[in-house]
Order: sequence, then structure tokens, then C-alpha cells
Amino acid sequence: MVKRGKEGKFAWKKFFLNTNETNKPFEITGRLIKAEKPLEDSSDDQRVYFGLYEVWSGKWKGGLKIHHAFITESP
Repeated sequence: MVKRGKEGKFAWKKFFLNTNETNKPFEITGRLIKAEKPLEDSSDDQRVYFGLYEVWSGKWKGGLKIHHAFITESP
């Protein structure tokens, strides 16, 4: 899952990791929803957060370790 800023809405994509192929790079694509209000100057609101979402409790969880990420803006 990914979200823009601490208070931003999140976007998610289901992705299955093949446990037989370790250390093999893979690509996940997704789209963030446009912000409803303008971003503030706070550095936390300028960040993009990646993490996990606990479905049964409805809570955002951190702790996802990402080694490299390329984020591009699409038209």
C-alpha cells in the first residue's frame, strides 16, 4: 500500500510474492489519488509512505523494507 502524507488516502494493489524466487527484482505499479486539499509545507506531507495494512483490524502498519523505489508522475 502507498499513501501521500501522514493523513493522505491510501491506494493498494494485491501482489503475490513467489517464495521460490528469492532476490529477484519485481515491479508493482499503482496510482495515487490526487490530493483534495493543497499540500502544506510540512515535510511529512511531502513524503510518500509505503507499508502494510492489517485488513482484520483496519490499521495502517509500517515496517515494509524497500531497498529501491522509482516514483514517476504520469499524465
